[in-house]
Amino acid sequence: MYNLLPMLNLLDMHAFIPENLALHKQAYQLYPYKKSYESQAGAAVDGFKNNTSVWGNHCVISEKGKKVAIWWVNLTRISSIHHITVHYMTGRKKWGM
Repeated sequence: MYNLLPMLNLLDMHAFIPENLALHKQAYQLYPYKKSYESQAGAAVDGFKNNTSVWGNHCVISEKGKKVAIWWVNLTRISSIHHITVHYMTGRKKWGM
């Protein structure tokens, strides 16, 4: 007889691993910063977040002078979302309120 307990434990653990639903999906942005290809909407869903400088290619930047910043991603399916994590552009400085 096979011991299925280890396999069941792995399946149960998978249920608690968060899935990034936005990863590599099509993203859009109102008023993208026109002087930089790196700061386009897709930079927010490419999985990279270790370079949070303005020109680090891991952040989204809106055009100067705009009072509204809107960004969205097409998740391609109806999903149940537990939480959303936003990584702010900090320029590698410590985030403070």
